[in-house]
Amino acid sequence: MIRKWRLWLKEGREEAGKPVPGLTNKSINNVASALKIMLDWALADEVIHKDPFRGVSQLLVDDDTRGAFTLEQVETIFHAPWSSYDAWLFALTAATTGMREAEVRAIRRETLHERYIDVNLQYKAGKGLAPLKTKDERKVPICDALYRLLDAHTANKRFTFDVGEGVPIGVKFATTRFSEIVNANYKEEKEEGGLVFHSLRHFFNTYLQAENVPVNKVDAVIGHSSGKGSMTARYTDWRPEMFPEVYEAQEKLLNTLLT
Repeated sequence: MIRKWRLWLKEGREEAGKPVPGLTNKSINNVASALKIMLDWALADEVIHKDPFRGVSQLLVDDDTRGAFTLEQVETIFHAPWSSYDAWLFALTAATTGMREAEVRAIRRETLHERYIDVNLQYKAGKGLAPLKTKDERKVPICDALYRLLDAHTANKRFTFDVGEGVPIGVKFATTRFSEIVNANYKEEKEEGGLVFHSLRHFFNTYLQAENVPVNKVDAVIGHSSGKGSMTARYTDWRPEMFPEVYEAQEKLLNTLLT
């Protein structure tokens, strides 16, 4: 209930016919801290007999999820007619893995595995393959449905989203087409909430938390800065079975977006 309440605060709502914007993670943490003080008193006075905040960590502040799409918006976006399958699959990959745009462009045959993607480089315009933004390599779990889509699309090419001669699609190829879909369906929301392609990353972050994936695993999958997302730092002997909650949540999301 506390997790759902925090997400309600984050997503915003409508009151008296007027939109109320969602709170930042920092503000939500402050509000939650006030509630925790009250619940601590209740626990001390034996009004309740279990700490409702047990296992609920504070939201991250360095990669705020303000400007995230809602699940309903994401469903509409991926069920809409796209002018390019490449762009659609590119955006779908970002929405269901939380990978950054430059990280998706860097997916290669040798980094695509049946149960995960090795995120060890990004592809930057004018620079080619380059170190990751946070310098922390990680493995991102991918369920069977997503692997089959990416594997078929990669085929024998070097990059999954290869336009030929071992070069991935242009930096604006997918994001421009993505913006067209968003403008056609949520132009007002886009302008008010600052919804951009990167908001798909924030959406997946929020979605995993809503599905009760432990925060430390959300951090590891998303790849937050300052080493927080480093698989090596958190899981020195990484195995797919360490992330059952992520696979389950991802399969549920893909089933929603593909049917």
